[in-house]
Amino acid sequence: MAVTVNLFQAYRLHTMGSVQSVQINHAAASAGDFKVVLLSPSYTFDSTHSTQSQLTNEISAANYTVGGINLGGVTLTVATSGTATFDANDVLVTASGTDMSARSAVLVWAAAGASALMCQVDFGQTETAGNGTTFNIVWNAAGIIQGK
Repeated sequence: MAVTVNLFQAYRLHTMGSVQSVQINHAAASAGDFKVVLLSPSYTFDSTHSTQSQLTNEISAANYTVGGINLGGVTLTVATSGTATFDANDVLVTASGTDMSARSAVLVWAAAGASALMCQVDFGQTETAGNGTTFNIVWNAAGIIQGK
């Protein structure tokens, strides 16, 4: 399966001596500031989207929270080379009562009512967890997003 990460135009991960970003203070993030929204196969990526209200075709399934699942273990590290890496714990949701399917996930900064879109992770195909099984998003070991 080929996974593709597409950045939304409004999102930038910058470093300039210290961590900076156009609209997101990654370094000051706390629990619940970042979410992952699961989308059905009928969602079409549009790089000009910038807020969560522009996302269409969010899935609806038992044990999935509409509006997105909180990302845990969020980290932002900056290497001596200046490369910043945004990462988080893998996402696990157990399908309950029915199958759960998604084609992609969008990372959203959701602090204090904000809803800035960061990136879309296209799974390359529709992924399905059968009733009682776990829908897993396993992020790349090198991090979710890297930038300089």
